[in-house]
Amino acid sequence: GSATTSGSTLTDANADFVTDAVDADDDMVEISATTGGNLGTFPVSSISDLNNIVVTGTLGTGTVVSYRVLRAPKVFDSSALTLTRMVATAGSIPPGCTIVSLCFDRLIWTGDPDNPTAAAFSRVGFPLDYLKFVEGDVNGARYYNPASDTRTSGLGDHITTMIPHEDDYLVIGGKRSTFVLRGDPGLGSVPDTISHELGIVSHFATCYTPEQVLVVLTQDGLYGIAPAQNNSPQKISRDRIPEELKDLRTSDYDISLEYDGDHEGVRIFVTGHNPSASSHWFFDWRTKSFHRETYPVNMEPTATTTHAYNGYGVPSVILGGRDGLLRISADDRPDDDGTNFESFELIGPIALGATGYHDGILREVIGQLAADSGNVTLEVQVGDSIESAFNAAPRDAFTLRAGKNLTHSPRLRGNACFLRLSSTGGTAWAMEQLSIVRESLGKQRLL
Repeated sequence: GSATTSGSTLTDANADFVTDAVDADDDMVEISATTGGNLGTFPVSSISDLNNIVVTGTLGTGTVVSYRVLRAPKVFDSSALTLTRMVATAGSIPPGCTIVSLCFDRLIWTGDPDNPTAAAFSRVGFPLDYLKFVEGDVNGARYYNPASDTRTSGLGDHITTMIPHEDDYLVIGGKRSTFVLRGDPGLGSVPDTISHELGIVSHFATCYTPEQVLVVLTQDGLYGIAPAQNNSPQKISRDRIPEELKDLRTSDYDISLEYDGDHEGVRIFVTGHNPSASSHWFFDWRTKSFHRETYPVNMEPTATTTHAYNGYGVPSVILGGRDGLLRISADDRPDDDGTNFESFELIGPIALGATGYHDGILREVIGQLAADSGNVTLEVQVGDSIESAFNAAPRDAFTLRAGKNLTHSPRLRGNACFLRLSSTGGTAWAMEQLSIVRESLGKQRLL
């Protein structure tokens, strides 16, 4: 908006700062243009009435200023358990940024919706120093803005994330492109393009494997960037990516990736602001396959991280749910915080004929569960093609119990089949071995 300033007071006759809930503990004012006052960001001190904001610092006396009221970044003190507003010791805290990273011993800010191609770097070793660049001061703050800096004008994309790699280089993800910054920007380094086609969907849609491969979610699936900084992104999701993971809009979802060391795979969380739109997946790193996961609505994660308790063992994936609670997954738990859930595994497609043009018979199924497993229902879906088998209603169903089970004889004819294992919940189960006997028949007959 536009307003006038006098000393430490900003006045906007058209505003209602009380109804807009401007908060002295949380907010700051950015002055972006002025005819006579001071530029920069200023912490809100108080709201004197509907039209006036008092700030800490001097705004000066300007005829008209352009301003924004923004949430101020906070600093959490884990020892004192306090959360305080961040205040620069030199220069101004970068306003409106939603992405914060640390690389080259600089605090890096980006993700301002009004300036999506810009980034700010603090002084080396001083995260509160943002004094404007001084010629010859290689450690001083840097401001990366393709709109005004011809040295970096080649980016031209909205920044979605900045990912440091051991202070060696910085991966910069855009909506439709990916770049790498090799070396400190104070030494003249500028971003180089590593992909003009692939962007990273959001700041948290990234994770590292134990081999330090950077895994990112793009609109075209999962890609990996090897530790060597000259490597281009390589597709790691062999098969077609699930439709639910395509063309995701970050305005509609909270998206995050975490590497799950216990299960050797990448967990992909897409939590819709509308719960019905959520879609969660486990990507098995060993088989390069996707497996759907579901959660009760109030337990769906809006934030995730990994942590090794007391510094020991494989880091666990921690989920911050819609209800504000933190949870982890435990394979030995048969319910979700006391709520039973159905679990299932769909195995297939399994070809029954010699080729796609032949039928076959599923003669026998032999299952073996773990010795302490709960009961499992096994259903057989058969069809004259893979698609029809996938969509078919079960033609046969029987119960598997703990240990080795008797041979079951479905004797079902078709071109392909799927086996669906399921449990109604309340009891943990585990499959040890599943075998089938099939017999190929003649060519299919089209009626």
